[in-house]
Amino acid sequence: FPSHDSKTTTKSEEQTNTINYQSDYNYPFLDKLKQMSPSCLTTDQLDSLFDISHMELNSRKTKRNRLIDKINNRFPGAIKRERDGNDRRLIIYKINIQDS
Repeated sequence: FPSHDSKTTTKSEEQTNTINYQSDYNYPFLDKLKQMSPSCLTTDQLDSLFDISHMELNSRKTKRNRLIDKINNRFPGAIKRERDGNDRRLIIYKINIQDS
């Protein structure tokens, strides 16, 4: 019988923690983001940078959010989402990556 003290991790938890073990080399867009920092990007600009523009809308949204979460795990507060002041339906991504 497994011990009650042992902690099992789900596949999604393992994927979420992966950024901590991978080098920045695995995310080639990080260098571009660091060079752009600080700046603001539209959703289309960020998708292009992440090289996910070719994906279906829902897949692109999921992938974008996962990448942002991974980046923010590595660099807390690196990418912040804010509503566009002119069109509240749109999101502006504020980039501010500080090397750790």
